[in-house]
Parts: sequence; structure tokens; C-alpha cells
Amino acid sequence: MNPKKKILVLGIGQSNFLNQLYGDAQLKSANYTVDIDKFYDVSKGQVKTETPFESKFNFDDIRVSFVQNTFNFLSFLCSVFFWEVLFFELSQKSSPKTIFTLLQKYARAKYIVNTHILPQRHTIYHFHFCTPENVMYIHFLPKNANTICSFWGSDLMRNTGVSNVFYVGKALRTATKITIQSEELAQILLFKYGRELEPKIVINQFTINTEIYNQIDALQGQTEVINQFKTAQGIPTDKLIISVSHNAFSANNHYKILDNLRQLEPRYKEQIALILPLGYGGNEQSIAELKTYCATKIDIPITILTDFFDPKHTALLRLSTHLMIQMPISDALSGAMTEVLYSGNAVISGSWLPYGILKSNKLPLIEAYDFNQLPLLVAEFCNHYEHYQRANSSNAQAIKTFLFPDTTSKQWISLFNAMNS
Repeated sequence: MNPKKKILVLGIGQSNFLNQLYGDAQLKSANYTVDIDKFYDVSKGQVKTETPFESKFNFDDIRVSFVQNTFNFLSFLCSVFFWEVLFFELSQKSSPKTIFTLLQKYARAKYIVNTHILPQRHTIYHFHFCTPENVMYIHFLPKNANTICSFWGSDLMRNTGVSNVFYVGKALRTATKITIQSEELAQILLFKYGRELEPKIVINQFTINTEIYNQIDALQGQTEVINQFKTAQGIPTDKLIISVSHNAFSANNHYKILDNLRQLEPRYKEQIALILPLGYGGNEQSIAELKTYCATKIDIPITILTDFFDPKHTALLRLSTHLMIQMPISDALSGAMTEVLYSGNAVISGSWLPYGILKSNKLPLIEAYDFNQLPLLVAEFCNHYEHYQRANSSNAQAIKTFLFPDTTSKQWISLFNAMNS
């Protein structure tokens, strides 16, 4: 029997994508085990779920003595990468303190790789959310190491600048494979980091959590249960419910959306109610400011949700959402948005978002080119709600064909199995 491959997950350790990616793949293949660094439960313990990770590390917590740190730095000084970093930072006119601090971080990363990562003898090193900090360890792995760099979306589209291109670009040239979620995003990546990377690119969608979708299937049409959920959460049962994005991160453009919804004619404001899901993301101050804004500026009924829901309650939330407004600065493919569509409900999305995979699979997005279009589009939705219901009635079957694990997990397993032992 061939020994199991060992995958080490590095970079971002966010549970809401990684649990299902590796968990579902493990159900379909017993060929590997998965360890993770910096695992982070986005529900903060509110939802109890099994994780697919055999070992959880936190390499940031490893203490290094002054003597060892000095030795690490001198060892790093003898490498080509040290001088590449130094000359690059000098070219950017970085301060001596900034340069020294950065070089110390890289020296420490070299030490962690040599003394804590390589002895574990992993087969594949999988880096997620490609920022300079998240791919730092890749620079010190052996040249023949099997490495995957996976972009999530905002790491490609929001993080930019000369330093980002230099450090992430260097990591990508080192990587064995690079994954991205759509052809549109692949073209952005090649434009940003160089077309010589094209042979390394693999287009893979992240595996979705089918438990939520199964719950949507089970609860579909159960009006009494859905209304009980609405009542328990303070959501009106006699209005069209509009969700303003799906989490508390400021990049979702909450204020721009809400400001424009204030411009609706009174007759439409009477027909709708808003929900503002803030179950994860953001920080206490920004959430408090957003709540104050809603309480003082919004003259439409609005329910603010701060709990992180389990799959059943998430499904009920999606089924309760007649329309979702999804207009962040950037996005690859929002899971919450896909769940709303799967429920047979409608979405207004920013036209700048790379949702070509949805369009090519005939999912009827309502596109807004600017936030000031929202009053018109929402009024149109209210006037022709039955039309939008019919237009979205086949969404579930379409989503199953291209986004469910039977398709996506096979792609990831194929990638992992293609990596040399």
C-alpha cells in the first residue's frame, strides 16, 4: 500500500472555506492527511463542526532565543534572497528600521521552515490567500518541494502595489501550481504577475458546504418554519426581504448600498425590509458605527444579525432573503450569494465582479453598474417580483451541475494526486 500523502495548509487558516475543501476531498479519497497552520474558526465556537485536520500548528507562537535569532540572521545573510530583499527595499526607499524588521521576519521564517516544517516531511505545501505575509515560508522550501498557491479573490484584486507584486510574484514563480477560481481571475493574475505563469495555473472552484444546501432542499416550501425563523430573528413576515451583503467586512460597501436605498420612493420602502448580516468579519468599532448609522439614518425596517448561524439557520436565512445586494469592492464567488440563488431567490451584483461562471451557467443575476442604480433596480424587483421568482426557479439544478463537490472535489483530488511524491 502506498503511504498517505501529507498536505500542510499554510497562509490563511479560515475554517469556512478550508473545512469543506479538505473535508469533502477526504471523503472521496483516503490517499492523504491534512495538517494546518493558524486554524481560525470563523464562528468563534458558535457552530460545532468536525475539522478534517490531523494536526493544528501555530508557527507564529514559536519562541526563538536571542542567540538563535542572531544565528538565523547571519545564516539568512548568506542567501541570495537576503540580498534580493535588501536591494528591493532600498529601491523603494524603505527606512533602515523597516528593512531590518522585514529581514528579521524572513530570517525567522527560514528558521521555522528548517526546524519545524521540513522535519514533518509533508508531501504538498498548500498556501492560501496569497499576500506577502501568507507566502513567506515558500521562499525557504527546497526547490523540488510540491507547492500550491491558491488565490481566494480579494488577495488578487484588493492587495496591490509594487511590494505585493515583487514578493507574491517571486512566490508564484517558485510555486509548482497556482489555483484560481475562474478564467476571468486567471487573466487578471497573468496581467498582474506575468504571463510566464500561465502553464502553472489550474482553475478550481472551492468546494462548497453541502450541508447548507441540503438544508435548503429540506426546508424549501416550508412557509410556516421559515416564518417562525423570521419572527424569532425580528424579520417581518409580510414584506420583501432584502439582504445587504453577508458579513461585517467594510469592503462590502454597506454605506454605499444603504445610502442609495434611502433614495427609494416611499411606496417601495413600505414593501420591503432589510437585513444586515454581521455574523463575522469587521471589528467592534466599525460594527458599532454601522449599527448607529442604521438606527439614525435608515427609514426602512432593518434587522441586524450578529450571530454566526449553523447550517439549518443559514438555510432559513437564505430562504427568507427574497433579494440579496452583493456589491463588494471585489469577490471571487460568494458562498452566501450562491446559497441565495440556490434557494430560488434573486441577486443584484456589481457588474465589476467576475461572475462569468454564473452567467455561463444561465443564472439570472441583476447587474448594477453603479450604486445609484439601486433605487431603480429595487423598484423594478418590487414591481415584478413574480417574474424574478420564475426566472430563478431553476437555479438549484444549475448550481448542482458545476459547483457541487461531485465536480469540485474531483478537481482538487486530481490536482493533489498529480503532485509528485
